[in-house]
Amino acid sequence: MTVNSFLKRYFLKGLFAAAMYCIGVVLFLIKEDYTSMWLLYVGNALFLASIAGILYMHYRKLHFEGPVVEETISGYILTLTGTVLSVILSAILYLLFEFVFRGGKGEAISSAPAGLSADNFNGMLVVLFMTAVICNTTAGFFASLFTAVDTSRRWAGDYD
Repeated sequence: MTVNSFLKRYFLKGLFAAAMYCIGVVLFLIKEDYTSMWLLYVGNALFLASIAGILYMHYRKLHFEGPVVEETISGYILTLTGTVLSVILSAILYLLFEFVFRGGKGEAISSAPAGLSADNFNGMLVVLFMTAVICNTTAGFFASLFTAVDTSRRWAGDYD
């Protein structure tokens, strides 16, 4: 696979999925409260929905005739690309919010436990990275497998 083909097939779609995840990150960083951490999971749900939607549109373009294993692997590559990009984008957003909008005071979020306090700069980055890596990868793999199986069943006529 050439670089241009990878960029065309996976990078831009992965960037879209990562941007959908970053909606939850931005809302969480704007809220500035530890109890609103559920907004990160909203971003994970948006990531899952975007991966499933992208894959469904891709399979529809193939008229649902692609091999299930190939479709699943394609979804896994898209998921990993989107996850890496979501980690990079969430780190950029955190640093942007921390140093540009808050003036580098180290007050990432209020009412946080000691591990995420103002004295521990890396604590919040770890939370963002873990939700991006673990939740997005799990959600994307689920969406890839579910969409591939669903579209293969649709092609086989199980839904008629």
